[in-house]
Amino acid sequence: MLTCISLLIFTFIPHSPLADDDIESSLRTARGGASFIAQYLGIEEIMFCEFRMEDAGRDLELATEKYHQSQFEDVIKQIDEALNHIKICQESDDATYMDSNKLQDIANLVLLIKKIKKQLALLGPTLTPQIAH
Repeated sequence: MLTCISLLIFTFIPHSPLADDDIESSLRTARGGASFIAQYLGIEEIMFCEFRMEDAGRDLELATEKYHQSQFEDVIKQIDEALNHIKICQESDDATYMDSNKLQDIANLVLLIKKIKKQLALLGPTLTPQIAH
């Protein structure tokens, strides 16, 4: 089951188009992906990267909150922080202990986050967050 979810999140989503009104849900998906990877790394006892992925997840959660509050510059800053935490993990010695599938999951997560950032940069403050009822 987790393999199917991982396949969906990390293979198809980063390569699908991102609609203007999907930014908030894409941020939530990216946060879920970071949390999923962190859980896996915790099981494998790859602690440094686990903590960096948890940090990235928190940054993406804050980005979602800032997006909902229409604070778009802060959203970009939080996304940059998340990308930085992931990059630190990718460049660490811990990355050498990960299997290639998990490294690919992390790379696809980065693609998704960069896609969100690009869409935000294009549309910026013209976006109105969709408020769920």
